Amino acid sequence: ARAIGFLLKLIFVFFAVLVLFAGIYGVQVAQLNILPVTVWILFAVGLVFICAFIGNVWLFMNPWKNMFSFLEYSYSYRRLRGRPLRPLLEYPSEWGCWHAVLFFLGFRLIENVFPLSDNPKALATIILAYGIITLIGMLVYGKEKWLWHVDPFSVLFRIISSFAPFQYDNEHKKLILQPPFFGLQQKRASFSETIFILAMMASVAFDGVKATKAWQVLVGII
Repeated sequence: ARAIGFLLKLIFVFFAVLVLFAGIYGVQVAQLNILPVTVWILFAVGLVFICAFIGNVWLFMNPWKNMFSFLEYSYSYRRLRGRPLRPLLEYPSEWGCWHAVLFFLGFRLIENVFPLSDNPKALATIILAYGIITLIGMLVYGKEKWLWHVDPFSVLFRIISSFAPFQYDNEHKKLILQPPFFGLQQKRASFSETIFILAMMASVAFDGVKATKAWQVLVGII
């Protein structure tokens, strides 16, 4: 089972590298390039439904987390004699998930406002910048702390997966089957997490508003 998990993680990393390569060097037409479709349809829409109805598969699919884990294991095995890699700094508890809120709002602004959001090369550049920030953040503050508090997509899918019947117990490394929506009762959201949830709901509401004829008329007037 461990070997299968390792192989799947390698496949997800390879796929991420492949679509980024296609975004940079492929045809620079959104409809003919796999990157915009992967980001705005498979990731931003499809993965949300999978996490809500099945479970937090992003825990295993996250290519940046998997890359860091591979590097972390290799460095720990070669240089630290198997000891875990320690974070350089302690993540301040008072920061909560505020950085995740800002990153998530930035992501939604790119989706809805940025004029080159469907341009493959521009989108690939943004993703690479996000990936570099994520890798550095995990190195400085620790993988688990960064993903739990700062990474907007890890926070998003963690919250969304609270609706799902399958939950992963990270402490005991096992999968738990429970009634749908039961995960919502497990943990009380912090104030910053509540703001993150409101930002999620507001962004979804805006997606609906911008598709209306009244919004199109308003944009035309402005």
